[in-house]
Amino acid sequence: MESITNIGDREFKFYVNPVFEDKKVRGVVILFIDETEEIRALRLREEFSSNVSHELKTPLTSICGFSELLVNGMVDDDNKEEFYKLIYDDSKRLLNLIEDIMKISGLESEEAFSREEIKLNELIRDILRAQRNLIDEKNIAVSLEGDGLVYENKTMMWELFANIINNGLKYNKDGGKLDIKISEDEKNYEVSIVDTGIGIPSKDLARIFERFYRVDKSRSRKIGGTGLGLSIVKHVLQSIDGKLEISSKLGMGTSFKIILRKDRREKN
Repeated sequence: MESITNIGDREFKFYVNPVFEDKKVRGVVILFIDETEEIRALRLREEFSSNVSHELKTPLTSICGFSELLVNGMVDDDNKEEFYKLIYDDSKRLLNLIEDIMKISGLESEEAFSREEIKLNELIRDILRAQRNLIDEKNIAVSLEGDGLVYENKTMMWELFANIINNGLKYNKDGGKLDIKISEDEKNYEVSIVDTGIGIPSKDLARIFERFYRVDKSRSRKIGGTGLGLSIVKHVLQSIDGKLEISSKLGMGTSFKIILRKDRREKN
């Protein structure tokens, strides 16, 4: 006999076999194997497959429906431009989703990445320049202090900081602030990114790095994004032995602290 049981927050597969003596059952042998991580990994893969199917199907259904109306001449000339824009927006969303999935697959495959010296201040300034339209649109005051030099893959560093900064802008309040500070100690650089946005409920903090997890699905879909940004952050940090600390207060903002090792050049 075999089955699965929960003991505390762990999941065990157990096997029960009788012990015979003179054709009589004299006892039983019970073997417990902790398979918590394997079971959770299986569930996450199943959930990921289900979510990917849903996330891909939604924009594809929209594109197909709008295109069918246009092909069959069922849209007035006055409304065609709106339909073209809807098709374009959903196509872009679909492309972004596929690109993010490919990024995560690349990180999980542990393929070799080229590395170079990167000035953190310059990298973050470039990211902020790329986000200038959003900063101006929401009238967000941005500050950047400090600097540091790391030896990492530039694309991975861009994805790491761009995803956190983008969230700090998208979910910020109009007229809010985004403060970025780079500091260091003997072994590490610490980059704190603090926003004055909507914040994250404490019950959701443990799950925000899961693929496709959204704290407020209706708000997230309206703002845009694939739901994979923080999952990419998690995978980048795992790849470079980095760490992240997060704290948040609902309605007051969120603080990310990224910790990067200084000695990566010597260790690799």
